[in-house]
Amino acid sequence: MGVTNVCLLGILLVAVARAVVLYCSWLSVKTPDCDVSPGYAFDEKVTDTMEVVIPSATEEHEGRYVCQTIPSDPADLVSCNLTLKGAPITETSDAGAVTKSDGDEGKLHLSEEDGPGKGIIRRGRWFWVRTRRTPETQDHPETGTKSSSETCDGGQLVAKPTSDDSNVEDETVTPLLANQTPENENKPLHVSRIEVKGPNKVQANHKKELFLACQTGDKNKLKKVNLGEHLHITNSDGETPLHVASRYGHANLVKELLSKGANIDIGDNKQWTPLHTASYTGALEVVDVLLQKGAQVGQKAKDGSTPLHLACRAETGHVSIRSPSIQLLSDSSVKYTAVSTNDAPVEIPSWIEPRSPREPLVAATETGKAEALKIGKHAANVSSAVIVKHDQGTNSMNVNQHEAVVQRLLSVKSDVNAQDEMQRTPLHVACSFGNGALVKLLLSHKPDIEARDVDGRTPLHLASQNDQMSVVKHLLEAGANVQAEDNSRHTPLHIACQTGMESVAEVLVKANANVNAENNSGRTPLHVACQRGSTSLANLLLNAGAATDTQDENGCTPLHVACQTGSKSIVKRLLDARADIEASDRNGQTPIHVACQNGEVSVVKCLLDAGASIDALDNRGSTPLHVACSYGKKTVVEALMKACSNIHSRDGDERTPLHLASQTDEGSVVKRLLAAGANVLVKDKNCHSPLHLACQEDRESVVDILLNANARTEDRDYHGWTSLHFACKKGFTSVVKRLLSGRANIEAIEEEGRTPLHVACEIDNTAVVKMLLEAGADIEVEDKSRHTPLHIASESGNDSVLKVLLAKKARTEAQDHYGWTPLHLAFKGGSVSVVEALLGAKANIEVEDRHGCTPLHLACQHGKVSVAKSLLSAGANMEAKTVKGYTPLHVVCLLGNKDLVEMLLNNNANFEARDGEGRTPLHLACHHDNVCVVQCLLGAGANIEAEDAHCQTPLHIASQNGKDSVVECLIKANTNIEAADGNGWTPLHLTCQTGSEASAKLLLNAGANVNAKDRNGRTPLHVACEYQAPSMVKLLLTSGANIEARNSSGCTPLHLVCEKRNTAILRILLDKGASPDSKDGDDATPLQKACHKNDMSVVQILLDAVALLEEKDEQGWTPLLWACQHNNEALISLLLEYGANVTVTGDDGLTPLHIACKGGTNGIVKMLLNARADLEAKDKDDRTPLHVACKEEKESIVQMLLDRGAKVDAIDLNLLTPLHLACETGNKQIVKMLVERGADTKAETKSGKTPKQVAKDNGHKELAKEMESSKCRPM
Repeated sequence: MGVTNVCLLGILLVAVARAVVLYCSWLSVKTPDCDVSPGYAFDEKVTDTMEVVIPSATEEHEGRYVCQTIPSDPADLVSCNLTLKGAPITETSDAGAVTKSDGDEGKLHLSEEDGPGKGIIRRGRWFWVRTRRTPETQDHPETGTKSSSETCDGGQLVAKPTSDDSNVEDETVTPLLANQTPENENKPLHVSRIEVKGPNKVQANHKKELFLACQTGDKNKLKKVNLGEHLHITNSDGETPLHVASRYGHANLVKELLSKGANIDIGDNKQWTPLHTASYTGALEVVDVLLQKGAQVGQKAKDGSTPLHLACRAETGHVSIRSPSIQLLSDSSVKYTAVSTNDAPVEIPSWIEPRSPREPLVAATETGKAEALKIGKHAANVSSAVIVKHDQGTNSMNVNQHEAVVQRLLSVKSDVNAQDEMQRTPLHVACSFGNGALVKLLLSHKPDIEARDVDGRTPLHLASQNDQMSVVKHLLEAGANVQAEDNSRHTPLHIACQTGMESVAEVLVKANANVNAENNSGRTPLHVACQRGSTSLANLLLNAGAATDTQDENGCTPLHVACQTGSKSIVKRLLDARADIEASDRNGQTPIHVACQNGEVSVVKCLLDAGASIDALDNRGSTPLHVACSYGKKTVVEALMKACSNIHSRDGDERTPLHLASQTDEGSVVKRLLAAGANVLVKDKNCHSPLHLACQEDRESVVDILLNANARTEDRDYHGWTSLHFACKKGFTSVVKRLLSGRANIEAIEEEGRTPLHVACEIDNTAVVKMLLEAGADIEVEDKSRHTPLHIASESGNDSVLKVLLAKKARTEAQDHYGWTPLHLAFKGGSVSVVEALLGAKANIEVEDRHGCTPLHLACQHGKVSVAKSLLSAGANMEAKTVKGYTPLHVVCLLGNKDLVEMLLNNNANFEARDGEGRTPLHLACHHDNVCVVQCLLGAGANIEAEDAHCQTPLHIASQNGKDSVVECLIKANTNIEAADGNGWTPLHLTCQTGSEASAKLLLNAGANVNAKDRNGRTPLHVACEYQAPSMVKLLLTSGANIEARNSSGCTPLHLVCEKRNTAILRILLDKGASPDSKDGDDATPLQKACHKNDMSVVQILLDAVALLEEKDEQGWTPLLWACQHNNEALISLLLEYGANVTVTGDDGLTPLHIACKGGTNGIVKMLLNARADLEAKDKDDRTPLHVACKEEKESIVQMLLDRGAKVDAIDLNLLTPLHLACETGNKQIVKMLVERGADTKAETKSGKTPKQVAKDNGHKELAKEMESSKCRPM
């Protein structure tokens, strides 16, 4: 009984468990949160936009995928995205768009209305996404009871293997569990992600039926759909049912949809209207219907295309010119002039590739489509280009159809000379394709036969590139210019020769084409024929009188060109025509030089037989033999030597043929030259022997030949390099081995003192190094810089070479002339393995160079983190100081290397160490805008208030260098923002000096004193004005800076600005109320400062600010006096204009006129006189302006003063008259002017001297004599 109860209880529990499982499965779809059961592929919450992550796909599960919805509710989702990871998606049909991502991921987006045959990625298996809306009440799957829930979208992944041709709708599908293997399948099916987007309020089945009906033309299906609700639904391409019906040419359905109210001009994603679509697919009946219903024929798509453009690109195969639909378009009154921004999908040759938007008729006539022609006739501007093209693709039309299209276009008065984007006319195109009938037809309408395309080519040029004699003849008969030149000055004959069209060339020659015409490169048709290697063309041209010796821009004759191409027959023909066999090109090479380079021995022999100079020299001094040897042309060399070419001749570099042959891998040439007696020891201008050159080029076989011929391994070039040096430098192991076997000097020293071992250690070739060491090379040898081979290997980072040297006990303590050991130099290569190898060899890590740097200093200086780490691990001293007192931590902080800073701090580096100027690492870190380094130091406990030898804190340093982020960091760390350095400058002073507005704001916001003064009494505002920072001045004034603050010299900021001539700051200060009349310690006003600096613009601003004109400085000078001192005529005029006193005197008694008479110009004196300057004003010596002018020998000014009535006999304190001063200087012209104006020649000074005596005393005896004559007597 107990057992029975237990069994019943077990059965009951199993049933309950099963019910719970089923109920949970049901809840996984219907719960308010829309959770989906983990048993299904979805493991995320399902929302209106749902992304479901499923275990990763494998390459084997590439498949054919389709999105599909279950038509159960209007809220069903419309479209979905499938993403397959594990294999790129490579193929799709029209319905879906596939994109590639960076990884192995492809994305396919399509709409379910496209049906199971659309949007597929071809392989062998189907996937569906089915979505449905859960109703508010739903029957429980087991009990049938109803449960309430919020409505939401559910999702389920289902799969069924099927063939490519299966109908999905007929298949029975089952849920696909994650990682589950379906029946009859060996591998599980996985999809990486499914993304289902956006509910649409249209029933999916109705939508699908509507689009399917419009696609198939099934009117019965269309009747089942409520068109009123669905007329404007769209698929993933934005197409409405009207678009689809138009695309598939169902005119009856189009009429039906329009009658129900479908929008005739609605655009899809590309803004194509139904008329665009019908025009593109060639649905002529639909075009008729749409136009009859008023479709906008000129409406543009996103790319600017109109229906006409798309009709021109259509692939219909309809060729009827009399189509009623096209005729309807022709009769339309809509004017059309649009230009497409898209290229028509037609097959065109490379020369006609579109470069710009194309006109409709251009595309139409290229394809030869009659439908496009008819839409084109509709345009008001029928002058659109008529481009004629013979199709070459699968959809080509016959010539008669082309003729019919062209004839129809011409019949509506199309412009026969219209040009396309390449400026080609229809005649150009027809000629290009060699269509004789079309050419003849076009010619009958009198086109411009000389029209030029963008390359300057006429139709005859294009016809000449094809083997179409009939076209060329038609053009010539119509009067085409046979001598026409394109932009490159090619004639049609050039073109024919270039393309090898012999028959065309013959026609052109018979038409008297100029056989000697030269293109832009100076080449004639004969050059071109020779370049092509066409003997028949060359014969044709020569027989027609072509010149044989015309040289192109490179100096090449046709014979040069023929020798270059290696055509013996053309060379012989040119020689028979008496071509100049010794003509030289721009490089001085004759045809035989060129032939030797090409290596065609038959051509060389032909030239030699014709008498070509065998030892002719080009511009580099090379003979033909030099050229043949440098290119390793064995047979040519043999031919030249048999002709007795000089094997000892030298070129411009003094190289013999043997030198040049030794650089090639043609040992046979070298042997032949040596056998003929070539000197194996000969040297070129750099003292390179043939052996040197062979070693440089790794020519082992040549090296062996030369050594066997007794070449010397000890020979040196101008730099002291031996052959062994060259071989070691390049790492040519086999050559090195051969040289050593030839007893090469292993210790040979070049000009820098380096041996072959030094050179070998520069490259990472252990074989060469080992070879040298085994041969006895000195491992400790030093060059002139005292570098040992170990230094070289360490600096180059060649750890394998370094280990070989260390294994041979190379000395690790050796120091070069900088005091660097190999360990010091390890930082250059940055190789940790080099450092570790040296440390393993017990290298001294504390050796200092002559600057006191240890290897750790250098590693830190060059940012070699791994090298520094190795040195620290070996116990390197972090407190070692350089001559300047830098520790390694100072060095890395100065360079701002955070990684090295952290490494050193983690190894307990002293962050309070001082350098020679008392700076801590924190000071140096503040030089850079590297907040991380500063924070590292502060975090380690660095003293933020530490002062260096100049009493500057880290904040001073950061402010002085404009490091805004560091300033902010230090302020946040509560540094003293009012600290003053040795000059009394606060950080704010320094910030104003650098002009960093951001740092200034940080300091001011932190409470910095805006009026703090330094030792010279300067405030930050003084500094900002002195260093000319307008934005800083504004900031300081806004922050309360005293605009009238004075420094120790009594200068306000305005004084400094006037000295610095900064008008922007001047205006700011005046606008903020700065006094323009304040005086400094010298009693100078800003205006006087400006006049003293001779600055017109500043003076103008101050005068406008009503600055006082008559204020005097400590010398008693006014602004006008200073302006006269600087001879600034414009400034004087400005001051006088504003009312400056022209008679003012300084403390020395000088008036503006005195100053002007001393050093001014006539214009200034005249200006002052016109302003009524006092002619008789006297200075402290009682001298008038006339005294001054006579003293300074200003003849024109003296004349001006006298003309204005200046007293000629005015006397100064010493009773000197102007005449006395004139005689003192000996100026005869001024003396004459004064005497003629009645100057007293007998007037005496206090010492009793007359003007004549003054002249004598000053050595002017001739003047004194003249004064006694009548010439200088008063009138």
